[in-house]
Amino acid sequence: MLESLTLLSFNVGLLKINLLGIPLLTPAPYIEDRLKAMPGHLLALNADIIALQEIYKQKHRDYLVKALKKTYKYWTYKKTNNPIGLNNGLMFFSKHPIEETKLTLFKNNTIDEKLFADKGILSISIHAGDIGRVRIYNTHTTAGGVLTHPESEKCNAIRQQQVDQLLHMARQDGCPSIIMGDLNAGPGVSEENYQSIVQNGFVDPAAESGDGANQEESITWDPQNPLNAEGPHRHCPPQKVDHIFVSEPLLQKLAAARTETVLTEPCVRKDGARFPLSDHYGQLLTLSSTH
Repeated sequence: MLESLTLLSFNVGLLKINLLGIPLLTPAPYIEDRLKAMPGHLLALNADIIALQEIYKQKHRDYLVKALKKTYKYWTYKKTNNPIGLNNGLMFFSKHPIEETKLTLFKNNTIDEKLFADKGILSISIHAGDIGRVRIYNTHTTAGGVLTHPESEKCNAIRQQQVDQLLHMARQDGCPSIIMGDLNAGPGVSEENYQSIVQNGFVDPAAESGDGANQEESITWDPQNPLNAEGPHRHCPPQKVDHIFVSEPLLQKLAAARTETVLTEPCVRKDGARFPLSDHYGQLLTLSSTH
């Protein structure tokens, strides 16, 4: 019997776009220094399943696989053939055997995000003891790119199409499921995109438990994070855009015991200052058996 399941969703912020060797965009600096510090902090959280977003380079994936493999014997990602080489930026680590991996690209995206990255949904299946098969989705919906404001009507409409595609997949799979990732939407920010998930058979345990009541403690993207000081969205308000949603059938067997915003501490030393691991903070959810 599966007694508990702990999940971590974390946008690691390793995006760097070069064109013909010329740097075009690095939303969060100190990529190599932050990557080097990640394994110890990820291991300390002791999650059963880790869903990462914005990990694009093969050498970065290889580094984490090597550093985490004693604890996380199972990992998966799917590469695509984008000429820029960014792929989709999605990756899973798991203590449980991964039975199936599938990458589904978004049908709609903003022009520049479509050009530079193959964004979509990475999904896995695990066998969760007496619960049976559980499908877990890892996604990173549009932030609008450089040309479109993330909360504009156009961006919200595109993001909604991506969310609808994800929900359609979950309905087709027809088994207990979990959605993890950077939604670029949440309470008070592009909220219609966020609400469309919780109105279609999924629960946000952080909101249900009241853990999200204190906005200052629950935000996952903060313009006051020093990594965002010069970033393209530095004028946006603090927001909770990273989430873990659990389908209602799964919550009948595994109750949400605890939710936390994690990886907030400034732990990377560089240029005489200290920085967090990413421009985003992580979301940690522990589910416990109801029996």
